Amino acid sequence: MARSRATTKTTYDLQGATLTSKVYPGAGGTGTARTTTTHFDAAGNATGTEAPIAPTAGPAPLCPDDSSQYCNSVLHARFLWPRHRVDRRLRH
Repeated sequence: MARSRATTKTTYDLQGATLTSKVYPGAGGTGTARTTTTHFDAAGNATGTEAPIAPTAGPAPLCPDDSSQYCNSVLHARFLWPRHRVDRRLRH
């Protein structure tokens, strides 16, 4: 069985979240890098991923932090507020 000699170089932000990950197919980081980029919102939450073969047009979603790049996946957070029950019984 042949062993892979691929090399991965990863960059992180100050909190340890992955910003970019580059996988090189050859030993010692040679060959064309396959880059995966993580996109974040203003609060620092990961909201999109751009894979090595990123889409170039719709119907792929636009990356949340850049209106000109398309992402492979996008997370849209929705806040669901608790519903308050309204008591409509008439009181005599």
